[in-house]
Amino acid sequence: MSKIDIKSMSFDKTSIDSINGYYTDYPVVYFLNNDTTVYIGETVAVRNRMRDHLNNRERKSLKKMSLIIHEKFN
Repeated sequence: MSKIDIKSMSFDKTSIDSINGYYTDYPVVYFLNNDTTVYIGETVAVRNRMRDHLNNRERKSLKKMSLIIHEKFN
């Protein structure tokens, strides 16, 4: 993988449960956002981290997640 791969989807339980592929246990940079707020983070366990955020009162209001994957993150 020499290009950046960006996956964007709704920030909800259904989308989080549908995350699969080689990057599920791979370093990922991500954005969670709505119309007024952006949260930026990084993780190697994207599904678990997104579930944690979904259970967080402050981040629950965010509506979209974008996962950014690149081999140089590893």
